[in-house]
Amino acid sequence: MVKAHQDDSILCRRGVRRYNYVRSFWACGDPEPESWHVRSVWVYRNDLNWVEMGWCKGYECGPHESEWVHPYAFKAWKINGVYGEEEFKMLPPPSRHYFNVNNPYYNYRWKFWLDGTYYGPDLVHWYMNEGEVGGQSEVHEIREGAYTRWWGLQLRTSLGWADWYRLECMLPDSNPDWKCQKISNTEFKVVRE
Repeated sequence: MVKAHQDDSILCRRGVRRYNYVRSFWACGDPEPESWHVRSVWVYRNDLNWVEMGWCKGYECGPHESEWVHPYAFKAWKINGVYGEEEFKMLPPPSRHYFNVNNPYYNYRWKFWLDGTYYGPDLVHWYMNEGEVGGQSEVHEIREGAYTRWWGLQLRTSLGWADWYRLECMLPDSNPDWKCQKISNTEFKVVRE
C-alpha cells in the first residue's frame, strides 16, 4: 500500500474529493486467485473509525467476487472496529472519475458521490464526525502495477471545500517496489521505485 495525506496534524476534516483514472491491469498472465487492487480517498479518525471511497478490481470486488471482470466503485467504512463495504457501480476502463466522501453538516452522516451523483443512503457513523484525509494505491498481486495518479485533491472544513495545502507521502510504504511521488500539494502519483 502506498499512501499520501494532508500533513497538518489536524483531525477536523469533514471530507475529501477529486479525480482518479480507472485502468486495466494484467501485466503478465492471469492474476493470482486472491489478488485485488484498490485506489481510494479516505477520512481517517483511528484504526477503528474511518470512511473510504474509490474503485477496486479483483478478488472480492463487485458481483463476480472471485473473478477479474471489471473495476467497481466502492464505499467502505469501519465503525467502532466493525468493517462494512458496498460496491455499487461498474467502471469500464480506461476512464476518469470524480470521487467524493464527506460529512457536510457535521452531523455524523457521511455522504458518497461518484461523478456528481449521490450514492446513498447516508452512512451514520456515531464514532466519527471528522478526521485526517488521504489517498492511496493498494495492490495485492506482486506481478501487477500499483501506478495511480490522484489530482485536484481537496478537503472539507467547517468553511467548505479547499485545496490540500501540504500534501505529504506517508512512510514507510508497505510495497517496496512502488513509491509515492508528490507532484504538487494537490496531486501525487504512485510510481515504480
